[in-house]
Amino acid sequence: MYIANLDKKFRGGAIGGIGIDKQRIWNLTYADDIVLLVKNREALQDMIGSFRRFLKENKLEIIYRKN
Repeated sequence: MYIANLDKKFRGGAIGGIGIDKQRIWNLTYADDIVLLVKNREALQDMIGSFRRFLKENKLEIIYRKN
C-alpha cells in the first residue's frame, strides 16, 4: 500500500521504463520487492533519484539486511 503511487511518480517523470507491446512498464513489485526496469545506465540513475525522492516524500526508508 505504501508504494502504490510509485508507478505514478515514474510515469509523471517520463524516465526509464521499457516498452512491451504498446505499453510502458517502469517497475515490477511483489510484497516488499521492487525491480526498476530501464534500458540504460542514465535512465537507471534518474529512476533511482526519483525513487529516493519518493521514499523521502512518503517518509519511507530501505532497510538492508545481510544474510
